[in-house]
Amino acid sequence: MHIFTALFLVLSISLSSWGAVNWEASAHGLFLIRQSNFHKEDVDPTNVDQTPNGLNLREAEFQLASKIDDRHRLSFLFAVAPEYESDGVSIHEHWPIEIEEAYSESEFVTDTTFRLGKFKAALGKHNRLHTHDYLFVDAPLINSYLLGEHGLNDVGASFSFYIPSSWSNEVTLQYIRGKGENEFFNSPSRSAGVGLVNWSHLFTMEDAKTLEIGVSYAAGENGFRQPTTYTGADLTFESGTASDEHSAKLIWAVEYIQRIRQQKDIEDEKGSGVATWIQYEVIPAWALLYRYDDLKIDHSFDITAMPDNKWQRHSVGIKYFYRPSISYRLELNQTKMEQANVNGKDMENAILIQANFSIGSHEGHSH
Repeated sequence: MHIFTALFLVLSISLSSWGAVNWEASAHGLFLIRQSNFHKEDVDPTNVDQTPNGLNLREAEFQLASKIDDRHRLSFLFAVAPEYESDGVSIHEHWPIEIEEAYSESEFVTDTTFRLGKFKAALGKHNRLHTHDYLFVDAPLINSYLLGEHGLNDVGASFSFYIPSSWSNEVTLQYIRGKGENEFFNSPSRSAGVGLVNWSHLFTMEDAKTLEIGVSYAAGENGFRQPTTYTGADLTFESGTASDEHSAKLIWAVEYIQRIRQQKDIEDEKGSGVATWIQYEVIPAWALLYRYDDLKIDHSFDITAMPDNKWQRHSVGIKYFYRPSISYRLELNQTKMEQANVNGKDMENAILIQANFSIGSHEGHSH
C-alpha cells in the first residue's frame, strides 16, 4: 500500500507538470471503528470476517482524470482496502490494489456522452457511488446482497443522451461483459454479455427543490446459461442548500431492486428489497441521518452463501462535515433476521464511527 501511495504521488506530480495535459488528481481516506455483536470467529476462529470489529483503514481511493481535448476525457480510479483470508489455522490480512474504474468519455454530439472502459453500471442510484460517497457507512442490503460487494461494475460501453423537453430527461444504454466480479451473470460463454437501460427524469422546482425519478432494467446470461434479470426504480428529493456545498439541506431517497436468477428445471431464485434514507441538516455542518432497508431471498441456489431469509435494518446517525473534504459520522445499526444465523442470533447491533478525508480536485459528496 505504501509503495502504491508513493507511486501515485509521484505520478500525480509528474502529470501535473506535463504542460500539454491538465491532470486532476485526488485521494480519499476512510477510517472506521466498528463494534458489532456478530462475529464469525465465535463459531470458528479461522472463519473469515470481512468486516471485523475494531479500528481499521476501510479504504484508500485514488483518482486521476484529464481532458484529452474539448470532446474527450480520460479517468482512472484505484482503491486499496483490506481483505482477510484463512490458512486453516489463522487469519491473514492483505491489501490488494483494485482498478474500480478506468474509462474514456466522449461527447461527439451536444447532450450525448459515450463511455468506454470499466465503470459502475447505471443500475439505480446507489450502485454508481463510490465508498466515500455513501450517505451511510455500508451500502443498502439490496446492493450488498443482490449486486455484490463491488456492485455491478464491469468493462463495457455506455451511451447517454438527453431527450429535449421542458424537464431534464436522460436515457442511458449500456453493454457490459458480465464477467469478473459480476458473479450473478458470469456466463461461461465468452460472447454472452449484459444489456442495461436506465431512464431518469429530473424536475426542478422553486426554492432550490428538485425531484428525480428513475427506472432501470438489466438482463444477461448467468453461469447456468440461463437469464438473470434486474429491475430497479428510484426517487430522490432534495431541498435547500446546506453549508456543505456538495449537499442539500434535506435529502430523501428511496430505491427498489429485484433480481431474478434462473436455472433449468429449478424454481427461480428471487431477491428483492427496498432502501429509503433521509439526511437533514439541523444546524450548519451537522446533519441527522436515518435509513430503513430490507431484503428478502426466496429459493436460493446457494443457501450457504445466501440463505433464504428476510432482513430488516434500521440505521440512525449523526454527521459532521467540517468542510466538503472532511466529515465524521456516528451510526447505530440494528438488523433483524427472520431466521437466526450460524451463531444462533437473529439480531445484529452495531456501532460505527467513520472519518472521511479527501484531497485534490474531486472532493467527497454527501449522497
